[in-house]
Amino acid sequence: MTLFSVIIPAFNRAKIINRAINSILEQTFSDFEIIVVDDGSTDDTKNKVLSIRDSRIKYIYQSNNGVCAARNYGFSVASSEYIAFLDSDDYVENNWLEDFRNEILLDFPDLVFCNVKLLDLSKNTEKIIKASDPYSLGATAFDGIYLAGAFCVKSTFFKRIGSLDEKLKFGEFIEFRLRCIRNQNTKCFTNKLGLIYEASSDGGSTNLLNRIESNLYVLEKHKEYFDTHKNDKKNYLSITAVAAIKTGNYNLGHELFKKSFFNTPLNFKVFTQFLFSFSPFFGKFIWKTSNNDTSNLL
Repeated sequence: MTLFSVIIPAFNRAKIINRAINSILEQTFSDFEIIVVDDGSTDDTKNKVLSIRDSRIKYIYQSNNGVCAARNYGFSVASSEYIAFLDSDDYVENNWLEDFRNEILLDFPDLVFCNVKLLDLSKNTEKIIKASDPYSLGATAFDGIYLAGAFCVKSTFFKRIGSLDEKLKFGEFIEFRLRCIRNQNTKCFTNKLGLIYEASSDGGSTNLLNRIESNLYVLEKHKEYFDTHKNDKKNYLSITAVAAIKTGNYNLGHELFKKSFFNTPLNFKVFTQFLFSFSPFFGKFIWKTSNNDTSNLL
C-alpha cells in the first residue's frame, strides 16, 4: 500500500494535463500513485497521459459523468492510506507530498492542509492563502482550505463521511467541508506552500447556473448547520444572489438578498445589498460586470 493516491479528473485537458502530472512526478517524496480519471474526453487527453512512462500512473476512463463522479471513481480504485485531489489545470510545489507526509507521521490526522498560491493570469496578480487562516480571522481560526490540491485526507475518513456528493456541479469541496465539520475529525497544517491554483476562464467556477443550483442545494441539505451558523448562511445567500443577478435573474437575486438580510438584519453591508437589489438597474450596474472573488472557492 502506498501512502498517497493523487487523483486527477480530466475532461479535454490534452493541452495542459502533463504539467499537473509532471509536478507530481518531480516530488521529493516518491511513495505515491497517480490516478487520472478521464471523464469522457474527446481530445487527445488519453494519449498525452499514456505518453508519460511511469509505473505509478494509472489511467482510467469513464463516460462523461462529472468531476465528482470522476474523483469518486478514482478513490474506488485507489490503494493508499491518504488521498489527495488535484485539478488538471493546477500544479504543486515539489515538496507538496513530503510536507503532508511529515505532518502525517506526527499524528496520522484525518486531514492535512497546505498553503495555496492563487494566480489570476488575466490580471497578472498572485495571492498567498494561509491554510490555517484562509479568511484572515486570526491566528486561532484553524479552518483549512477545502480546495482540490490544498489538502490530503485519510482514506478511511473520506469513505466514512460519504465521499463527494455527485449531485453537485460546483463547490463540492465546500460541501465536503460542512460534512467534515459535522463529523469529528483531526487535522494538521504544513504551514508551507503546496498548491499553485490558477483562476480558470472555462472551469466550473465561472458557470453561474451551476453555482446557483449547487449553492441552493447545499443550503437545503445542510439547513441545520446554516440555521446555527448565520454568518456562513449570509455568505452563501449573498454569493448566490450575486450569481443570480449576473445571469439576469433579478427576482431570484432580490429574494436571496432578502433572505440574507432577514438572516443578519444588523449587518450594514447586507442591508445595502438588499436595498440595491430592489432595482434591476442598480443590480446590473453593481454586480453584473463584477468579477467573481476567488476567495469564494475556498
